Amino acid sequence: MSTFTPVAMKTFVLIFRQNPARERTAAQNQQLAAEMPRWVQHLNSEGRKFDPRILARENAHVGAEKDAGIPPGSWLLSALLFVEATDLADATRVAESHPALKFGVSVEVRAWTAPIPSAPPPAGATTP
Repeated sequence: MSTFTPVAMKTFVLIFRQNPARERTAAQNQQLAAEMPRWVQHLNSEGRKFDPRILARENAHVGAEKDAGIPPGSWLLSALLFVEATDLADATRVAESHPALKFGVSVEVRAWTAPIPSAPPPAGATTP
């Protein structure tokens, strides 16, 4: 009898930036829109969940930006996608499979940390 040991998942954000020298055409936007449902279904079939958190410092760049000699951050931020993965390498593999990479998009991958909760009001304090 085999036992299933769940793998601890962490939340990562995929930060999408569009190459300013390679704007997508209307046909490319339609093609990307047609491919996205299959990609999302694939992620869902792997049991991945989406959830926003605060950015960590560790990151990886995937796509054309890293090879173009353009400083990271100079491309227009176009989308954020939050996804669960086992580690940065696993989250990077998810980013590398995204259909938008075919259309001049660069994807930065970062881990999230839980937000620092605000301090509760002092005892006896009233809220407006």
